[in-house]
Amino acid sequence: MFFYSLGLLFVYVVGFIAGAKMLHEQPVRAPTIISHFSGWAQIYSLFFIAALDVVWSWATLPKLVELVERIQHIDKSITSKLATTTSYNRHLRILYLQVVGLSIVPFCLSMVNCIILNERNFKLNACFWFICFAPILVITLKEFQFYNFMLLLKSKFTILNKELDVSGRKRFVKLESATSIESDKECLTRLENSEERLRAKLKDIARISDEITTATKAVLELFSLHLFLVTSTALGVITVQIYNFYAFLIDYLYLDIFSIFATVTWICLQFAVVLLNVAVCSMVANEVSKFNDNLVYNMREGTLQNFIATILVGFIVAVISLETVHSYSKYEHNFISVFTAWGQVYALYTVAFLGIISANIKRHQKVEVYRVLRSIDKRLVELGSIVNYKNSRRNLLYAMAAFSSMPLVFSMVNCGVINSNYDAFVLCYIFICFFPMLIICLKEFQYYNLILFVEKNLEEVNRHLRRMATPIVKAFPQGVAFSVTKYDQTCRDTVCELKKLSGIYTDLIDAGRKIQDIFGLHLLLIISTSFMVLTIQTYILFSLIMKIIEMSPFRIFSSLSWMLVQSFAIVMNIHVCSKASKAMANTGPLLHNIQSLSDNRSVFQTAQMFSLQILHRNISFTAAGFFNLDYKLITSIVAAVTTYLVIIIQFHLANQQSLNLAAAGSRLNLTSN
Repeated sequence: MFFYSLGLLFVYVVGFIAGAKMLHEQPVRAPTIISHFSGWAQIYSLFFIAALDVVWSWATLPKLVELVERIQHIDKSITSKLATTTSYNRHLRILYLQVVGLSIVPFCLSMVNCIILNERNFKLNACFWFICFAPILVITLKEFQFYNFMLLLKSKFTILNKELDVSGRKRFVKLESATSIESDKECLTRLENSEERLRAKLKDIARISDEITTATKAVLELFSLHLFLVTSTALGVITVQIYNFYAFLIDYLYLDIFSIFATVTWICLQFAVVLLNVAVCSMVANEVSKFNDNLVYNMREGTLQNFIATILVGFIVAVISLETVHSYSKYEHNFISVFTAWGQVYALYTVAFLGIISANIKRHQKVEVYRVLRSIDKRLVELGSIVNYKNSRRNLLYAMAAFSSMPLVFSMVNCGVINSNYDAFVLCYIFICFFPMLIICLKEFQYYNLILFVEKNLEEVNRHLRRMATPIVKAFPQGVAFSVTKYDQTCRDTVCELKKLSGIYTDLIDAGRKIQDIFGLHLLLIISTSFMVLTIQTYILFSLIMKIIEMSPFRIFSSLSWMLVQSFAIVMNIHVCSKASKAMANTGPLLHNIQSLSDNRSVFQTAQMFSLQILHRNISFTAAGFFNLDYKLITSIVAAVTTYLVIIIQFHLANQQSLNLAAAGSRLNLTSN
């Protein structure tokens, strides 16, 4: 095995040297030193990763065999301890599809890479096989191994989650199954035996979980070097190709249509590699942290398809009609300004279109959230809370009126940014400006009010916890006759109320998680789009100040208003999430206050269990897991917009300086002639 790997590595190195020599003899495509240097840096980076993967695979082969044996032992433990048979039929089907992809994907990716390096002058020679094909083949094989190992371990965690879910439901059914002729002693004995079997099963599940966790750590250890190199190289490639694309936009580098397609494809592929690794790790992490409750829903046919088709056709017709106007050319002489304006149009349309699809796919989860929130209201009423639906309806009507008027105003502002000479209620206004803003505002209305509802219920739970501290502290007031029986009854009532509040808190956290799951993609898209719009509009204002472009006062007002609209969208989402996080953070100190002031063991233990529940079950307000929704995000966005603006200004000044030098040189040549 050692000599086989050494011979394979020797052939690979010799072939790479021959391919690099052939590539050096080709004429240089890029006129800039940065593009030429970065192109060769990509070549040597891919070669370096592939060579290290070959060496690392040979060095870690015993650990890989040990990992496979460990997974087989986990399967045997699941079969013997949990009486669950592991079926590999689905995994085999997925593997067959991946093997088919492995025979096609490296060849296609190699052609894209070869096009970027040598435009269309590529052949099936040493340059293609050893510079493009061989590194991508090795990297794809490593990705194939990592993905399937993680997917296999994720399926093991899924089995454990199902077993825990079933065991939890059976445990609470035992009390209801007691018959009337059964004595208390017999019932207690039967329940104790059932609890003993459950404890034994939980111990087996814990041992299997430890084995799966150890196997997961082994997988990450085996592929950690590969993941680090691939992610770093992908970041470098994305940066380089974006620079080449920017150089093309400012006419500093020539690219034909074929090369542009290859460049964009290569950027998307690097993003896909990073996202694939992140996604499979997130899948395993989610299975470890929560029960698997994934439901697959089919999209409803009929009305939804007609609505989507209407918006799609209307948007296409509106774009065609807008392209025939060309009113922006009167004011904007900068290609980047025109390009970014169209980018905003398509970005908002994409957000709205995906909002419609995701709303229909996850409609059953929304119904479940509404049902849970309704049951929480009923339980809070049983505890003495006053739920005033009249005020809630009035506030919802006010919010609905505000959110309904927003699309009308925001659409006018957006239409003013895109086309200053627009007519109201035409295709451009209705399908490009109004419909996307209407859908986005409706999604924001739903998310805002659902999170606000969770926050208000959390505050209601905190109010009960503050009230509960009073009778515990003053259990035996001085000068007042207070019996031990009454004290015990007070403690029992406190324990009962704490348990009810714990159940309400659990349901609120579950509802909040489902809300985040439903609206996570929407939050990611809307905040990313708002960040993009703020960056673009800031650059346009800079271009206006530098007199690069000319804009009418109406266009300037529209740009400033559009920036305020996008800032409002970001701040509103962050504000409501911060309020809910603050309410959730106040529950823990209240429970610690109850523990410190109570001398009853049952109350102390119940409050302690409630505290542990808060520690392990909370809501993480994120945009699909990419970043947290708190006030720190505002400073991060401001810093990022400033950084990108400085970079764009530096590129612009450098480009302007080079153009001035070229113009001065041409004038000097004319003078000398």
